Amino acid sequence: MSIALTVLVLVLVAFVLGLALWRAGRRQKAALRAALLEMAERLARQDDEIKAQQALTAGLGDHLQAMEKRLRKLEAQRLSLPVASGKSYDEAVRMLRDGFGDREIIDLCGITEGELTLIKNIYRSGVTD
Repeated sequence: MSIALTVLVLVLVAFVLGLALWRAGRRQKAALRAALLEMAERLARQDDEIKAQQALTAGLGDHLQAMEKRLRKLEAQRLSLPVASGKSYDEAVRMLRDGFGDREIIDLCGITEGELTLIKNIYRSGVTD
């Protein structure tokens, strides 16, 4: 009978160990599922962020192309300015109206700061309209 009892104890121990392994496997499977779900959510968020960055990049590219086009146009205008004594007061007034900065006007029109100040004063007083 001791052999039967030993066999019964061994079967019972094997059953308990099998049950413990089965439960551990279920816990591990659940943990893996949770980790996979979290990774899928993170990937979806990163995909959304990448799409937003791509849209922003495309917008910046369009803006950059428009700026380059404007720069080429301004350069062409600068090259077409009359060279007569390097002074173009009418062009300086037009550039003031268009919102150019002082440095740009001075450089592009070939005038001095004093001349620009005078042009600005005359333009603001309404004499050139």
